[in-house]
Amino acid sequence: MPLGLGQLIGGSGGNQGHAAGNGGFLSGGGGALRNDSNTLVVGGNGGIGAGGGGAWNGSSASQRLGGRGGDGIVIVQYLTVS
Repeated sequence: MPLGLGQLIGGSGGNQGHAAGNGGFLSGGGGALRNDSNTLVVGGNGGIGAGGGGAWNGSSASQRLGGRGGDGIVIVQYLTVS
């Protein structure tokens, strides 16, 4: 798990057309974008501790579904000052 200046750092899922990739640990789901009324556009699901990706279909408001958010997480980190 990457650390930076005492904070956990997570990435994000990538955009993969009409069905976006899911996020890993502390990584949000990827956003999905398409302009086709016959295709369901689905955002990626978020990994643990992260949100789901959005979805947009410019041709049809009924053909889009955002990804679900990941399970919550509590992280306790002790830092020493020297």
